[in-house]
Amino acid sequence: MVAQQIILDTMQDITCQQEAPDLPAEQRQAAPAALAKLEAIVELLQKRMSLLHEPVETKMHAKISLRKSLDLPDGTVASMAYSGTSTLNEAALKNIEKAVREREANPTELGNYLLSNEIWSTGMRLLHAQRFDQLQKTFEADSFYGSLPPPDDDEHVAQTILYNEEAQAFAQRMQAEREDLFLQCAGLRPTPAS
Repeated sequence: MVAQQIILDTMQDITCQQEAPDLPAEQRQAAPAALAKLEAIVELLQKRMSLLHEPVETKMHAKISLRKSLDLPDGTVASMAYSGTSTLNEAALKNIEKAVREREANPTELGNYLLSNEIWSTGMRLLHAQRFDQLQKTFEADSFYGSLPPPDDDEHVAQTILYNEEAQAFAQRMQAEREDLFLQCAGLRPTPAS
């Protein structure tokens, strides 16, 4: 908002200077082009601000418009009352569709997206409960799983540091193995031979 006000003030200054009798001719001739550029910047700022302030409507507009072409689920929003609040145009929608298709075609990006989606993760856990239960049992069988931290006092600082390092390594290993199983279940990673 501050940037927009600065530009508007600058535009006002240019307009006032245009009317000044002592303004050099070259500056008077350059003023309309400068004003046009500043107006374009203000328009871009306003579009950006509306995207920031109306992200729900913009996301809904994209989902509605791309529902068929991206084969979005039936539960995806199908209409909206205030479609005029979205600043998306046809070119932007085509760019969004292209970006989605490129990410879908890239197994790493698709995997990262799916792993970040809690609803998908929950569904995969339910669909593949036996495999996730088995993985949990593997974690519980690890010698570190049931270990207790050392007392929290000055005499056990070295043991506490070692325990924390081991805990962090164990947590990272669990996370990596869970993610690997999610991606195996999605067909994005091969399932190891038993």
